[in-house]
Amino acid sequence: MFFAASVWAEAGAGRLEPVATLSLYKPDTGLTEPSGLAVDPSGTAFWIVSDNTEVIFRLAFDGALDRFTGVDPRLTDLEGITVDVRHNRLLAVSERRSSILSVDLRPPHRIAEFPLKDLAAQPHARKLLSDRQNGLEGIAVDPNSGLVYVLKEAKPRLLITLSPTLDKLIAIKALDGLFKGSPASEVDASGLALDTHRGGLWIVSDTGKSAHFLPFDEGQVKFFELTYRAEGSTYRLDNPEGIALSANGASLYVLSDNGRKSRLVQYAIPKFD
Repeated sequence: MFFAASVWAEAGAGRLEPVATLSLYKPDTGLTEPSGLAVDPSGTAFWIVSDNTEVIFRLAFDGALDRFTGVDPRLTDLEGITVDVRHNRLLAVSERRSSILSVDLRPPHRIAEFPLKDLAAQPHARKLLSDRQNGLEGIAVDPNSGLVYVLKEAKPRLLITLSPTLDKLIAIKALDGLFKGSPASEVDASGLALDTHRGGLWIVSDTGKSAHFLPFDEGQVKFFELTYRAEGSTYRLDNPEGIALSANGASLYVLSDNGRKSRLVQYAIPKFD
């Protein structure tokens, strides 16, 4: 396997330690603008979307890449993806369509669309959820409650909570204030992952080249710079777009959309205080 199964011992104090990297520029398959990432619960593969390509990809841990779906116009401008184990499906968000796409993991992989604006009763909320300029960037599912979390990137930056059946708006929470005081307080948000091991959410920022951990208990937000190693040197990770957690909670995976230099990086997560 290309990626290490457990990397707790590699983590440096207070930082995300890069331990492996893989090129993700695959023009022969259409994966040239990677934008969303999820780890399959089996711990043997990733699910990836590329916002220029109307398909969903499956990347095995050994590096084998395949198209999971055929081309479908509903899978337009996908920016985030997650696995919903309860309903045996993939959920992805489309920024341009301002909606959630459900893709059945069982053949024939039926696709259903859930526009967010249809869930809001008040005009102001409908306007926020219909924003296609600063729209949906990430999605995550709580495997215990089944709640679905959706991330709006900016103006304003929002965390939207939906029912497991995607037919009810549970909450809309402003996130801008949570980042005040961090080195990336003015940046947008580009990816989302849920962490049941630590009780919170991971948000990645493309312009900030950073990852943030937001605890559910309203505790302090943790900030981490994103770097990678190449040819003996360490660099900041340009334009990180997707984020996912390993099944055992030991590793964080981040993918970047950086043209021919696009990559998937595995990080060891430090022990939290």
